[in-house]
This record gives sequence, C-alpha cells and structure tokens, in this order.
Amino acid sequence: MGFLILGLMGIVVYLFINKSIKDKEKSQNVTTIGGYPIRKMLIILIILLLALSFVRIVPPGYVAVQVSFGSVLNATLENGIHFVMPYVNFVILDVRWTEYTMSGISREGRYSGDDAIKVLTQEGLEIALDMTAIYRLDAKKAQRVYQEIGPNYEQKIVRPILRTAIRDVGARYSVKDIYSDKRTEISDQIIDVINEPLKEKGIEIDKILLRNVNLPEKIKEAIENKQAAEQKIQEMQNQIMISEKEADRKRAEARGIADANRIIGLGLTRRYLEWYRIDMMKKLVDSPNNTVIFLPTDTAAMPLVNINPSGSTGGK
Repeated sequence: MGFLILGLMGIVVYLFINKSIKDKEKSQNVTTIGGYPIRKMLIILIILLLALSFVRIVPPGYVAVQVSFGSVLNATLENGIHFVMPYVNFVILDVRWTEYTMSGISREGRYSGDDAIKVLTQEGLEIALDMTAIYRLDAKKAQRVYQEIGPNYEQKIVRPILRTAIRDVGARYSVKDIYSDKRTEISDQIIDVINEPLKEKGIEIDKILLRNVNLPEKIKEAIENKQAAEQKIQEMQNQIMISEKEADRKRAEARGIADANRIIGLGLTRRYLEWYRIDMMKKLVDSPNNTVIFLPTDTAAMPLVNINPSGSTGGK
C-alpha cells in the first residue's frame, strides 16, 4: 500500500510539473538530470513504484491474512514474496511457538504486577501458582481466528482458558501433591483439559510448566517437616529390610551346612571308613622322605613302621 501511495503522489507531482517541462522543451531548453530528461525519469519512477505496490513480503514464521474493503479473504499467505492487488491490506500474524507466562514476580509475565494464579486445593487452602504455557497459532486457521476473534486472541482465548483449567485441575490435588512430586502429572492433566477447546479455536498447545508454588510460611514448614519425617521412616524401613535379608541369608546358609552334614553323615558307613583308613595308611607309608609310625585304634591290628633309609630329614 505504501508504494501505491508513493506512485499516486508521483503522478500528481508529474502532472503539476509537466506543463512547465513542456514549455522549456518548446524553447529548446530541456530540463535534464545527469543528461536524462527529467520527465522520462519521473515516468520510470512512477511505473516502478506502481509495480512495487503489487509486491508483498511475509517474513519467516508469520502468515498474512488478506483484508479487502472490510472483508477477510479466504486465502492465507505463508512466508515469502506474493503479488496481490494494491488495495488488499495485509494483517501479519505470528505462527511461531511462543510462551505466555503468568507469574507473581513483577515484569516476568505479560503483566507487570502480581499475575500468579490463585488455586483452591483439595483441602480448601489457597495457593498461588506461576505458570508458563508454550503455544502457537495454527497457520491453517489463522484467517478464521482473525475473523472470529481478532489479533488479540491471546487475551481473549488463551489466558482465560488457561486460568480456568489450572484452577479446576488444582482443586483435585492436595497442597503436598502440588508442592512436591506431582507437578508433571498436574501439567499433563491441564493439557488434557485445554487441548480440545484451544484446538477448536485455532490454538495449538505444547507444554504447561508449573514453576513456582507460593504457600503460606507455616504450611510450607509443615510440608517440609512431614517430608523429612517420611524420608527418615523410609530409611529405617530400608535398614530393617536389609537386616531381614541378611538374617534370611544366614538361615539359608545354616540350612545348607546342616543338609551337607546330614548327607555326609548318611554316607559315612563302617566299611567306607575302613576303606578310607587303609587308603590313607597306604599314602602315608608310600610318602617319600618321611618316617611313618601308624598306631591303629583297633588293638587287634599291628602297627606299621616305615623308616626311610635316607633319614627323617629327607637327606640324600
């Protein structure tokens, strides 16, 4: 539109100065710039400006909604160069992933003051949550969003749906759940609640981040003390479990030893013991460099003496 306006202004200027230029040409005093007639240069400039008025550029990460004489056209243009009629107005909309933060910290979110979300928990206690949502405008629905909602869809749609969903989901959980170990679960629940309503409005949601939970100091101390006590109880239970497992191991070891002794005892018959004694006697008698004197326990048996002729010390 800017180039069209400049082109029209150039035509007006050209019409004003055209008469004087013609008079100078009749008197053989042609006005030139750099050797070129000024009238021809103006014509070229006007044509160039009018041609550029048909060219529109949509930046990367944006789409353009076309508005002509108060009506929104159906075609949404993606990033790149486009040739459209000069009278068509372009409304540029961002379709990149962006964040929307509501926080109790000043100037951290969209609002400069305290914008934390007040939530009543399962116990009826009020807490303040800081939240960041990652979302983007669906490029395919940008034309409908602009026509039905307008460019400020963030304030009209995203913000109220988010705040309502966080309050509804937060009421299902206790203070301890929100403060400690169930933030991821709560975030997933919030996404499940808002996904369809936002999708119908042309908004895609990616993540919900619950960053800070602001509690009254007494409640915060009570939760921390309870967590410390539970951790201590867990450690004691772990020690008891370790002791019980060690006792089970020792009982199993004792049963194994008892079973082994029982099996060995069943195999120690009189004949086996006599054979084993004779075998040991033979090994001792045949042992080199030793003097062996065997005194049998059976009084009817004769002692066996084997004196090594090389001496008891093993000398040669």
